[in-house]
Amino acid sequence: MDLITYLRNTIASITETWESFLLEIDHKLSKYAKKVPEGGITADFLDLLIFGICASELQEFLMHDLTKKGLEKFGQTIEMSYTNIQKLLLKNINKYGQNVTFQLAELRGMGRFDCKYEIVGLSDEKIAQAIQSCGAFLIKAGEIQQIINNSVINYKAFFRWLYGAILTLMDENVPGEIHSSW
Repeated sequence: MDLITYLRNTIASITETWESFLLEIDHKLSKYAKKVPEGGITADFLDLLIFGICASELQEFLMHDLTKKGLEKFGQTIEMSYTNIQKLLLKNINKYGQNVTFQLAELRGMGRFDCKYEIVGLSDEKIAQAIQSCGAFLIKAGEIQQIINNSVINYKAFFRWLYGAILTLMDENVPGEIHSSW
């Protein structure tokens, strides 16, 4: 399998994983949005975050639509998706990018023997541009890795907070590691 096909398959896999999750959460939030005035979702969540006050519609949504178990499932789905993306990125994409860069460096060395390889069209300039493109590709892969790491931290914090809020609404004890994070 060539690199381009692999990248397309990787992106398709990531997209499929996220689409099912996003459709499910969108369905639940749309159902809740129909019950509150425009801008109510944001206001309700901000009130819960800042003042610890939960509107009755939000409480119903958290307790009956989203539920403690549903929130756990969403958290696990997101974490698993990010883990899979990181595995694909680290295990294969970086490896392929590094291998291509190595092969191009080998070609660059051969291209410097003008008498032997000039006839095939190996030019130092073209190979240097290709190496530079591979380097840019690897930098982008590193940037994606950083974005994923930051996203995981943010999602975990959000779900931990929301989980703690649901436990509080259910009058259950909030574990210390969850309580200390809000």
